[in-house]
Amino acid sequence: MQELRCSPCGAGFYARGFASLTNFTGINPRDFVYAARCPEFSSSRRGATRLSECLCEDGRFMNTSSQCEVCPLGFYCAISLQLSCPPRMRTAHSGAKHAAECECVATQYERHATSGKCVCSGGRVSVPATEECVVCTDFPAKISSANNQCECAPGFFQNIVANRVLFRRNTVSDISATHPLSPDLRETLRTYSELYGKDLSADSTANTLTCLPCPPGASCRGSSHMLEYPTQRRFPAAATYATLTGALSNQSLRTAPCPYDPHERPFRRTTHGLGVSSCFYKAASVSAYESSVLKISHYTFPGVLVVRIRDSAASTISSIMSVNATYYTEEISANYRVPPSMLYVQNNAILPSSYLFVVDMNTIQVGVRHSFAMHRKQHVLHEALLEIDMGTGVAFSSLIPILWALSIRSGVLPIFIVPGVVENVLLRSIVERTISIVMTVMQITGPRPLYIFVAETGQFSKSNELHELVEQKLVYIHRNLCSGVYQDNSELDYTCADKVQSSYLSTFQSGTVQRGVFLRGEESLVPSPLVAEVRALLGLGVKPLVEERGQVCPQKMVQKTEDGRRNTMCYVCDAAQFFQNGICVRCTLVGSSVCPPPFVVKTCAWTHNSKCIDLSTQ
Repeated sequence: MQELRCSPCGAGFYARGFASLTNFTGINPRDFVYAARCPEFSSSRRGATRLSECLCEDGRFMNTSSQCEVCPLGFYCAISLQLSCPPRMRTAHSGAKHAAECECVATQYERHATSGKCVCSGGRVSVPATEECVVCTDFPAKISSANNQCECAPGFFQNIVANRVLFRRNTVSDISATHPLSPDLRETLRTYSELYGKDLSADSTANTLTCLPCPPGASCRGSSHMLEYPTQRRFPAAATYATLTGALSNQSLRTAPCPYDPHERPFRRTTHGLGVSSCFYKAASVSAYESSVLKISHYTFPGVLVVRIRDSAASTISSIMSVNATYYTEEISANYRVPPSMLYVQNNAILPSSYLFVVDMNTIQVGVRHSFAMHRKQHVLHEALLEIDMGTGVAFSSLIPILWALSIRSGVLPIFIVPGVVENVLLRSIVERTISIVMTVMQITGPRPLYIFVAETGQFSKSNELHELVEQKLVYIHRNLCSGVYQDNSELDYTCADKVQSSYLSTFQSGTVQRGVFLRGEESLVPSPLVAEVRALLGLGVKPLVEERGQVCPQKMVQKTEDGRRNTMCYVCDAAQFFQNGICVRCTLVGSSVCPPPFVVKTCAWTHNSKCIDLSTQ
């Protein structure tokens, strides 16, 4: 009988042997005595006893079927294992054998010269929570070469506790939002709070936005600079108004002189206001001029969207009708809090099967969208508009509506409504020139925006005493005014739930307007047939405007009596006075020392006396 002798298993093989067995019942000796070859592309050391000792060649890994599989893209394989590359790295080809074959991902990263690790490439910084690289060379943040950290760009501010306190303090103490004839700051602040209120809340965490757009009325220099609010001068020598709001006030709050009538006393007011409507101290009540489709009094910054059914997807019409918040904010820069007015047009030669929607512009979103260009071009743009405005305020009040119309590229045709003023040839020329300047300075291409006025001079009745004034002066229409009914002694209702039913006009003749002088090349401007049709369908510029006596003035305005009957004119309390019980009474001055922290002083203004406000409750 031949003697069996056990020898060590050769390289590339493995044999189980009997050493590991304690029970030999039912075993086949051949399975333990004879060597088995390692899987293809693998090998083992001499004397291997288990399959696991067979190691795949580099560039391959042992899969669940005990086969050596080629290392996939993005990994490297060694000692039969599929290994991940270090953070921010991956292999560029399959079959990688070594960690050295891992490369930095795309252009986001670059290999550090000393550590060999992938770090964010120039112009980017790492976000700790995700370890992703964020671009910081553009808005709303920029790279700081000193400490390789993202910093807020001009037009934005850092969302830290100190800035949040400054925002609440100035929002509470500011008086401009209470001007009875000016809804601009009131509505802009409300929109701003709706967009960024959560980020500005007292319990904001690290998960909130780091850089926020500059709030209305403030100036934001970016980087680590604090929010800056202009020093509030109660009674400046010359009345001015802020021309750029929100994120558009990138470096300093730009102002323009208020329109004024040389024959009237100047209206002294704070320089902290926004919008030309805050320049006026009196307004006349006339019949409502809006159609049943367009309730102009319900909108602060109205705009028209023309949606042709054949050219637009059903989802576009549905999003507008259903007031989809995301669509309103991102696609049409509209305020979703204000429901749209709607008119369906059919059997019309110019607008066959179309919808007309009237929405309220989201001026904050418009500002953020154009913040980069505004930061670079703000000074040039302001100076150019100041030159052509001729003291009317039209060039500046048209700026945001023009930018709104230029922002929309979602299958709808925007038509902006020129805020406030009654149309005449001079003002139409200024609007046309403003469009040209905005598109040229900010290098915006595309079709010129279309626009309409809410009223024209011809609507004033020849028999009306206002007609003579209109013939000689410019006319400003106030919109979105709060009704004074049942709120005589209350605080100003910032929600403005009840609107005035009449229309209120202020007439003025700016000292810089030269009558009969038109802008060259724009003397014979005629609205396009489409614009004329839209205006007719909305019923604008049609109904005669006549004065209305006996109307209740807007909230916190005084109505004087002449010849035993109420005058058509409503007045804002001037200088050191505020509205109380239907009359203007003298303010009580309160110094900052009277209001200890956390209280702040809300200075006496048109609608309220000086008082202390608890900042901690705001």
